[in-house]
Amino acid sequence: MLFNFTLILSLSIFVLGLILRVRGWLSADPVLPEPPKGRLKAALAGLLRSVFSLRLLALVKTFFLDVLLQLKTLRQSPFRWVMHLLIWVGFTLLLVFHAMDGVISEHVFEGYYPTLNPFYALRDILGGLVLVGVLMAAGRRLWARQPRLKSTSRDWVALILLAVIMVSGFALAGMKTVSKRAFDRMQEEYSLIYDKDESRKLEAFWAAEYGLKSSSLKRPLDPEEVRAGSELNQMYCADCHSRPQTAPLTYMTATALGPVAGPLDRINFAAFLWYVHFLFAFAALAYLPFSKFVHILATPAHLLARAGRSREPDPANAATIRSLALDACMHCGACSEICAAGAAHAVIPNDFILPSEKIALLRRLAYGRDIGREDLPQALRGMVLCTNCNRCADACPAGIDLQPLWDGARERLLREESADDGQPDLLSPLSFYRAGRAEELGEAYAPPRDRAWQKIAGSFKHDTRSTIEISTARDDSLRSIPSASGAFSFSYCYACHTCSSVCPIKDQYEDPKQNLDLLPHQIIHAVLLGHTDMALGSRMLWACTGCYQCQEQCPQGVAVTDVFFELKNLALDRFTTTDQG
Repeated sequence: MLFNFTLILSLSIFVLGLILRVRGWLSADPVLPEPPKGRLKAALAGLLRSVFSLRLLALVKTFFLDVLLQLKTLRQSPFRWVMHLLIWVGFTLLLVFHAMDGVISEHVFEGYYPTLNPFYALRDILGGLVLVGVLMAAGRRLWARQPRLKSTSRDWVALILLAVIMVSGFALAGMKTVSKRAFDRMQEEYSLIYDKDESRKLEAFWAAEYGLKSSSLKRPLDPEEVRAGSELNQMYCADCHSRPQTAPLTYMTATALGPVAGPLDRINFAAFLWYVHFLFAFAALAYLPFSKFVHILATPAHLLARAGRSREPDPANAATIRSLALDACMHCGACSEICAAGAAHAVIPNDFILPSEKIALLRRLAYGRDIGREDLPQALRGMVLCTNCNRCADACPAGIDLQPLWDGARERLLREESADDGQPDLLSPLSFYRAGRAEELGEAYAPPRDRAWQKIAGSFKHDTRSTIEISTARDDSLRSIPSASGAFSFSYCYACHTCSSVCPIKDQYEDPKQNLDLLPHQIIHAVLLGHTDMALGSRMLWACTGCYQCQEQCPQGVAVTDVFFELKNLALDRFTTTDQG
């Protein structure tokens, strides 16, 4: 009764969780606060277009090469490929041909019986494959020196559930091999032996040849009884029981349990293992839609969705694929291992630098969960350090196009007022990247930049009403930005205004002086004259995209852009110190 009740309960939770998960794929979006509507209809239409078009070939190719054979993982890491394939193939076949044998195996294989070869030995082999894969996964996370690999509770819960299911399965099979209680039940249900003398002979044979350990028979066994038991075994048992030695892992487990088989049998330890085995299996089933296990379904779906999409996908389908990608992530760490910005994680204790850890942030954004005032600055700083190299997307075995996700999430956070706390860190590093997309962003380009400027500039004096004229530089002015790469070069400036003339930011305004406070050459002059606060508070400094046009065109070789970056770093350092104080 408990078995049926927990099975129905776990299946109900699984179905409900799967419905909620699919609903999330069709409604959530980590990039757009208000995702497109009608996504189910768009997804079905896209599926039909893919199936009834030449893209069907791409779907078939992806299914065999990326879903079944997982060749992308093989190219990245043969070790991880073997580990993943052992778990996936072993567990899937166990589920289909063992756990669901009454539904599948009995109807597919003629003469099927779970304790009869080849099924008995095959079950042992498949369980061994999964167990080896789990040990490889645990070893990789515990002892292998994988750079930037972060293990979460989701990873360990998945491995622990699999390990308990496999270990309890082997222990249960081994305990049944050595258990007199199991032997008596088998004999009562499946044989026609009612004579105690014949029963003792069959028991003697099983104790001698099949590993029965908890038998009450006296040792050494009588050879005549063993021979007579062999005949009875051929008559009643051989058609449905293969020798346990043909399943080596199970037999090794039975041998290990042999010394304590009697006491364990008296407390019915096999029944305890049976409950542990099926309860953990049902727990894993119910937990699947809410856990890392969901990638078993989401990753193939995502790979096929990307293979079947058109060059310019429907915005609704693009949003669905973005949401699906969050659950397709296996948290294997391949993206973080190859991340160009990942080296910063060694010196900056911020997990959001790593691509694999950003997925959790994107999931919170997609489902409207509060990021939190403590996590938000860390998340923004982590996104700042992304170099947009796209190596993470190239490495991802799940085919997740990570770069658009990062870009969209950064832009979404920039536009939200709640991101103001972290914006000063975003402003300088992202200015060049965002300026390159200024036309695409349209009206959304300027507001985040201006809000950040107002937040920073309020900490400095930036009265630019008087005209700045260059004169003899003060000796201490060069030390105002001591770490600048151009700290000595900018003293060569002779006010030719070339830097201001070639500045693309200046050309965006009819009255640059009014809108930018200072032009590039005037910022250099302000620093030379010791008016560092004036330079730090100017709009020009924070509107600078870092395009290096001024530095490349300067006839004196003044490192204008490098000086600007150093001024920004100085301002951010002073602003952060003041803000925390």
